Amino acid sequence: YNLYKEVIFLSFKQFTKQFIEDKTPEGDLARDINEDPNFPKSDQYEDIKSYFENCNPLPGVFDAFDRLWQIYIRNI
Repeated sequence: YNLYKEVIFLSFKQFTKQFIEDKTPEGDLARDINEDPNFPKSDQYEDIKSYFENCNPLPGVFDAFDRLWQIYIRNI
């Protein structure tokens, strides 16, 4: 009898894939993240936020990112 559950860790980018079909700002951002070959491999909030800051984001990107990040950290 195995008492240990297998834990599968999703990167932030992998996590956002579940929102790709959403017609919300979070869905828009998830699509952008997953289509961006340069999106950081880091799962550190500050690294991802800095990346967005350097991309001249549209209004609302940081709010959508913060909402996705809060969901992500509650689920890891």
